[in-house]
Amino acid sequence: MAKKPVEKKRGFNKSRAIREYRDSHPEAKPTEIADHFIAKGYDISSQYVSTILSNAKRKEGFGDFGNMNLSAEDLMLVKQLVARLGGANTVKKAVDLYSQLTT
Repeated sequence: MAKKPVEKKRGFNKSRAIREYRDSHPEAKPTEIADHFIAKGYDISSQYVSTILSNAKRKEGFGDFGNMNLSAEDLMLVKQLVARLGGANTVKKAVDLYSQLTT
């Protein structure tokens, strides 16, 4: 006998609501955000809010690297350069010196 398909619950998404509230109230502290949702009848602790915001910040942590559009070929060239110069730290120093020369 086949299993019945599992229906997805469509309801209040706490994580999304917390992120959206933080976007519209950037100065709000986790306790203030939790109090806002508690007043609306949702069971959300300030620790939960802190966890959600911390995870969101960590996922954003890549910064400008996401816009670099490096190809696999570019990354292979970087790998070769790292191997040739003896490590990533040496490459970083070389890039720093190069940027000083070009400015």
